[in-house]
Amino acid sequence: MISGSRILRPGIIPIDGAFKCMNDGMFKNPDNHHTFWHCFHGSHYLKPCPTNFIWSQVECQCVRNAVLPTVTITTTVSTSSPPPTTETALPTTEAISHCLQSNLITFENASTYSKISNGYHGLKWTNAYVLDTEIYPQWSESGFYSAVKSSTWVAFNMNGDRITITVDTPNKFSIKSFVVSSAWNDSVTLSMVSQRASTYYKEASFKIEKNRSTTIELNWLDINTVTFYASIKNSQHGEVFVM
Repeated sequence: MISGSRILRPGIIPIDGAFKCMNDGMFKNPDNHHTFWHCFHGSHYLKPCPTNFIWSQVECQCVRNAVLPTVTITTTVSTSSPPPTTETALPTTEAISHCLQSNLITFENASTYSKISNGYHGLKWTNAYVLDTEIYPQWSESGFYSAVKSSTWVAFNMNGDRITITVDTPNKFSIKSFVVSSAWNDSVTLSMVSQRASTYYKEASFKIEKNRSTTIELNWLDINTVTFYASIKNSQHGEVFVM
């Protein structure tokens, strides 16, 4: 799901004070709750929250008294090799939700098997495909079925290659959470890397399985790029994952 809520101000201020970064990430500033420290590759920056917002280390973002709704990506993926490509594009008639509204992305507008085209929900999609699991009952023991949470449609990465979702600046989107499974194998690592204003923002990795879906909570706000990649340890080949 995608949202356009703005939580953090752009602009970073390099600081040479007493604060030292031990790890990459964002950390509270005990001297001023309206600011926070951003550590990146050994450098530390003091960044401000918007007016009337304070930093929450629990939520790892600037918050105000009322909790801001964020958009959620809910994806269902199953395990198994996709069918031969007879690509038809998923229509782009659904517009992205703006401001603080939530937006659940579904894929029911596709035909039997489709590539998600640029412009769907206001985003640019690379190597993202959808299919109707009902048409592939032979995959019922795969991740294509275990990731299904509503309807019968799922999205997946063709041939195990990366999926990248982007939006042109100055537009932004947020990812709250999504449901995912590995298509064909267990003990697969799903890695995600995000960018904000074309600069590294956050990354995370999770273990996913074939016959059990995993709900991943990210709460990444105001980003313009996120890349997903799945792999098995000591393998040079990417794995198919389903959302």
